[in-house]
Amino acid sequence: MSQHDPLPALLSHLPAGYRPGRAPGWEARIHWQVAGGADHTLVVQGDACHVAPGLEGEASCRIRIHHDTLRAILDGSLDATEAFMTGQALADDMTDVLMLSEAFNLQAVAASLRGEAGPRSWPLDRVWDGGTVRVIAEPMRAFAQATDWPLDQLRAAPPLYHARLIRHLVYRVATDPEVDLDIQNMAYRAYGCTLLHPLAPGDELALSAHLEASGPGRDPADLVAVFSGKVRGKLAFEARAVLDTRSSDPERDDVPLRASYRQKPDYQLALHIAADQSHRYARASLDDNPVHFDEATARAAGLPGLVLQASCLLAMTCSTLARELPDCGAGRVANLMARFGPPARNGSLLQVRGWESDGVVDVETLDLASQRVHLFARLQLR
Repeated sequence: MSQHDPLPALLSHLPAGYRPGRAPGWEARIHWQVAGGADHTLVVQGDACHVAPGLEGEASCRIRIHHDTLRAILDGSLDATEAFMTGQALADDMTDVLMLSEAFNLQAVAASLRGEAGPRSWPLDRVWDGGTVRVIAEPMRAFAQATDWPLDQLRAAPPLYHARLIRHLVYRVATDPEVDLDIQNMAYRAYGCTLLHPLAPGDELALSAHLEASGPGRDPADLVAVFSGKVRGKLAFEARAVLDTRSSDPERDDVPLRASYRQKPDYQLALHIAADQSHRYARASLDDNPVHFDEATARAAGLPGLVLQASCLLAMTCSTLARELPDCGAGRVANLMARFGPPARNGSLLQVRGWESDGVVDVETLDLASQRVHLFARLQLR
């Protein structure tokens, strides 16, 4: 590459070095005002980040930098800290700059810049039309029963009910020839959802899906699937799933973002997983992946046996909160984000630990016997 490569050829490599686990809870919208190049926006949210042309939205930080300085930082020939200390780069919020240095591995960015990471080849320009679906009272009640949601709070759908509505679209995207994921081994590494309109019986939703890449290449861990539902033309929900496969390490023990570094939890709640829980959820959510209800298929896929669906564990964690905490009840959850560790097993005794502050509830769900954390979630309440 020449010294004056087009700016997108530089900043588009930033996601290759993104390490979300190094910056738990960090969200940012950084405006890059680049002399000698075009302005761009870096958006960091949960497990995903992307770069967009122009200065989009309200910035949490503005960085002023020359194109040549930016390239030198990204290719590793200039230390980023030195650039800011010597005034070669200027920022109006050094907190985000410090988080940048923590969350991004510039060696990986440099390797990607040199072309070592391979081309990005996901169909990022595709939009899948999921048709129109109606929220019907009986299936909504069955979903609530399958996830232990309190039935006296069914004036609005449980927060994860949209998982049933989009299930056909999840499979359609995953099995598309241009995506071609191993559907039996596919799992969610992280999941987030913004709930703008609490769903209720009678709502008709127009569904769609598209893909975003959080890094280069064809590793499913670099892929974010975005599912949207609109009611009467207005966005009702947007769900973002970071896809992963279990096949390389079915008993992976990666630790989710954790709340347990804090002081004593505000509450500790028991969560009993029924012996047939994955079967019950499969029926209620339309998740017909046999690894959740057929022992032989699960073991053939490299799993130790039947495991609980990640979305089921998240739904049951929300149900546990709703039964104990009125503020987490029907229609109260506006946004949720979750990261998943090793899958939970049917018949497990789990504990939900929570920390609440200013309308935000941080939760971790762990196995009482092994102390393994299965998920960490953050819920923002209305």
